[in-house]
Amino acid sequence: MLLNLFYDLLNDLSDSAMIKIPVIALCTFVTSYLMIKALSYLPKSKYIIG
Repeated sequence: MLLNLFYDLLNDLSDSAMIKIPVIALCTFVTSYLMIKALSYLPKSKYIIG
């Protein structure tokens, strides 16, 4: 879901795939990490995250 979101937002960034792919991947990884980090502060989060 995040990958599709960032692809739609950043697709017009550049015509070069060498720029688009790493930027979209980095945004996806960072956002996923921040979401998991935020979820870890919830009560009983070890049962949600693992």
